[in-house]
Amino acid sequence: MKKGFSLIEILLAVALFVLVAGAFIFLIIESYKINEKAQEVTLATGLAEEGMEAVRSIRDFKFTDLKDGTYGLAIEENRWVLKGRSEIIGKFTREIIISPAGRGRKKIVVLVSWQPRVGSRREVRLFSRITNWIR
Repeated sequence: MKKGFSLIEILLAVALFVLVAGAFIFLIIESYKINEKAQEVTLATGLAEEGMEAVRSIRDFKFTDLKDGTYGLAIEENRWVLKGRSEIIGKFTREIIISPAGRGRKKIVVLVSWQPRVGSRREVRLFSRITNWIR
């Protein structure tokens, strides 16, 4: 009778260990996924902020260079310029969308999008209105 009772105790202990170990493994995997998502959003936000600052730099140099449309960014002759329709930075795509917002003003949208390893396409958008303040 004692041998059977010991076998049940061992089976219960193993089952409890497997349950606890499985929960810990699940938590570790989920925390890794959350950390990866947070890193992606942080990088995308940084790229969007850089894009907005680049547009302000272009405005300060020559407001008339901010023509309506969708662009990427490049550096030419040591300054930011609008070039192409978008730009690829690693797994991120950045677009600068410029539209009219009244006389001497532009509405700027910086869109950074990416495809995570798991899930649907994600994006970060920054909005601003800028003025030809030099005029």
